[in-house]
Amino acid sequence: MSDVDAFTRDIDEIWTAIWDESRPTVLSKGHVFPDKARLIRAVKMYSVKECHEMMHLPKWQERYAYHRYCVRHLKANFQKVHNKDLHDLMWMVATDHQECKFRRRTKSIRQEDERAYHWLMQHKLDKWTLHADGGRRWGTLTTNMSESFNGILKSARGFPVTAMVRMSFKQMAERFIECHRGASELMENGVEFMPIPMKRFEKYRRRAHWHSFLQYCNERNIFEVRTAIHQNWGNNTHIVNEANILCSCGKWSIYHMSCSHVMKCFQHTGFAVTRYVAKEYSVTAYLNIYSGQLQPVGAEYYWLPKSFKIVCNKECLYKVQVQKQTHTQNQMDVGDTVYARKCGVCSQTGHNRRKCRLVGLGGGGNPAPGRSSSNVPNYQGYT
Repeated sequence: MSDVDAFTRDIDEIWTAIWDESRPTVLSKGHVFPDKARLIRAVKMYSVKECHEMMHLPKWQERYAYHRYCVRHLKANFQKVHNKDLHDLMWMVATDHQECKFRRRTKSIRQEDERAYHWLMQHKLDKWTLHADGGRRWGTLTTNMSESFNGILKSARGFPVTAMVRMSFKQMAERFIECHRGASELMENGVEFMPIPMKRFEKYRRRAHWHSFLQYCNERNIFEVRTAIHQNWGNNTHIVNEANILCSCGKWSIYHMSCSHVMKCFQHTGFAVTRYVAKEYSVTAYLNIYSGQLQPVGAEYYWLPKSFKIVCNKECLYKVQVQKQTHTQNQMDVGDTVYARKCGVCSQTGHNRRKCRLVGLGGGGNPAPGRSSSNVPNYQGYT
């Protein structure tokens, strides 16, 4: 997503290089290509150009749509041109909820590599950071949610066109039925919100038990919340403003549900802790998404007569063969939990003991309390 500008910066020069008619070999839609590789490259460049033009349509502008980068793709581009040892810190910079933590980690990147810092800062912060996002992402960092649909289509590859259409339509219909049935069962059991967002909600509820607070204003419900001390972490102070639906930790506006600090205050005021959980997390909203109905196609002799004649191009026929290509594993197949997992040697995220660079340098064991054995400062606060 962040490569669109780079691809289209010199689009005229690139287009001249792609649409080469000097060596005619392959003909496609009136354009001549010297070889298959040029044709593939042309298709990719045309797709990028169409995406770039589509983003400037009025209905794709803010208020109707908000453009954000996939942080995992941005991280992959960051690793290609800059210090690979900083890619974990770059991920933590993008996922920080608070601006103060964001500034501290970007300062560490700047001390390690000035070019890497300026490369990150040339991108607008609301495009790739959580703290400046304004809650538009709803905490989603990658495009896995939208790309999960590819798993439905992957099983239909390598079949004739009619079989691919039928299989895709069948799996889509089954998905609607299964999701609607599951949501209906939850509603019959009296469940108000979907299970996955409730996992985060319950984690905040357990954490709120250890916080302390001080109320400053009765009318506007302004509180100061202090987190518990856990080993060498904690003892942080956050301001909760119920009138503005704001907590200084940033999680309330990012995830659209009450954070642990807000829950602690609501326990005192008597408000329901689910009062500020967004309705988009509810079972009712999920049920409405899958309430649509797909109509059966029926037998072909019941279809309306077509006004054109379909002619088969025999030159495009090919022999049926086993599909050799499969999905290539990349960073999109790595779960978010891997990036949050800490190494047992240096206590940094993104790798384990076997891949830790300190093992070969004689490092080992757990770092002393309050210290990190890595040369990159650890600002993972207990909130």
